[in-house]
Amino acid sequence: MANDVTCRQYGTEAGDFQTVAAWYAHHRDGELFPEMVLPPHGVIASVDGVPTAALWVYLSFGIGVAHVEWPVSRPGAGLGCLGSAFKAAMDWIEGVCRAHDCHLIFANTLPKIARFLPRLGFQGKAERVQMFKVIT
Repeated sequence: MANDVTCRQYGTEAGDFQTVAAWYAHHRDGELFPEMVLPPHGVIASVDGVPTAALWVYLSFGIGVAHVEWPVSRPGAGLGCLGSAFKAAMDWIEGVCRAHDCHLIFANTLPKIARFLPRLGFQGKAERVQMFKVIT
């Protein structure tokens, strides 16, 4: 059971990228973590001092809309631990959004994660598929 959950800005400690890249590769069959497209506002949530989850937010200035993306978690962390970590990370993200006058947050995610999002106050149906195209 989670005792103490803390959050901090991604990139403030040595090894942050290596940590989340290893988590991502584990969950995505070795796929590389796309650090070059991460927005500047990212959070790492730790449970009992152990980094457990990370989340980022893209802010759309001028229209008050934000988009959370790239949720990733420590392999082997229990569901209760992950729930606490992502709740704390989302609270941190909401603070960033409020500070930048963003009052609507969108999320496109995997169905498994989408089933958890209503616990964090999200609404909607998990019927969308997010795709992207790299332009060279």
